[in-house]
Amino acid sequence: MEFYNWIVVLLGISFINLCGSVYVATRSELNSFQKLAQIIIIWLIPAIAAIGLYVFHRSQSVPHGPPTEFGGGVNPNLKIKTTGERDEP
Repeated sequence: MEFYNWIVVLLGISFINLCGSVYVATRSELNSFQKLAQIIIIWLIPAIAAIGLYVFHRSQSVPHGPPTEFGGGVNPNLKIKTTGERDEP
């Protein structure tokens, strides 16, 4: 029975490594050397490297919102005139 548990653990780790390898291999922004190096790392450090590289690449491909202008203009709540003086309440 103990041997069966080891087989299940090894199959689980192999599945995680296989998924990580396929994910890295399908990344379009990596060149072939980077893909090969990361796949080798995945298989040398089982499960931890696969999960770590997956999380790293997912954080790099998170879409950001549209670019906005820096600043944003005058805040109408401040009631500042163009001369720099405040309106009297």
